[in-house]
Amino acid sequence: VEVIDLPVSARFGATAAPAFGSAPYMLVSGTIEPRKNHTLLLEVWKRLGRQAPKLVIAGRRGWSNDAVFAALDAKPENVLELPGLSSGAMASLMKGAAAVLSPSFDEGYGLPVAEALSAGTPVIAADTAVYRELWGERARLVDPVDVDAWVDAVRNAPGRQAPFTRTDWATYVSALQGVAGGL
Repeated sequence: VEVIDLPVSARFGATAAPAFGSAPYMLVSGTIEPRKNHTLLLEVWKRLGRQAPKLVIAGRRGWSNDAVFAALDAKPENVLELPGLSSGAMASLMKGAAAVLSPSFDEGYGLPVAEALSAGTPVIAADTAVYRELWGERARLVDPVDVDAWVDAVRNAPGRQAPFTRTDWATYVSALQGVAGGL
C-alpha cells in the first residue's frame, strides 16, 4: 500500500477577492448527502440565529437527505445554497471565507479541506481519523455530533493562516510513476 497525497489546483493558493464583499461567511463544500452532516450545520446556524455569519453551502443535492432539502427549501436565515459552481468560483469563495467547515462523518481525503488550507483559509472539521491524520495540526477538529462544540467553534473561528499545500502535481505524478513502475 502506498499513500500518495492529492495535489490541489494552484488557483486555490492564488489571491482572490472575497465573493461577498466584507460580510463574513463560512463555507461547506460537497454534495448534500447524509455523510456530509449538513444537519449539524443547519442546527448550529439555527442556534446562532442572527449572530451567525452567512453559511454558504456549495454543492448539488444528493440523495437520502429529504429533511435537509426541506430545511433548505424553507430558506433558513443566513444560509445560502449555491449548487453548480465553477472551480474558479469555488476558489474565490474559499479564499474569502472566514472558515471552511467539514463536519463529515466519513471522508476519503477531504479535498475541500486541502483546498482551503492552500488558500490560507481556516478549517473547522470533524474529529475523525482521516482528518486527525492529515490535518490535525492545521485544522480545528470538533466532534461531528456535538452541536454545542460546533457552535463554540463557529463563534471562535481561528484566524487566517499562511497558505499550506501538502503536495504539488509534480510530486504527485512522480509518486504515481514510482508505484506504477513497481507493478
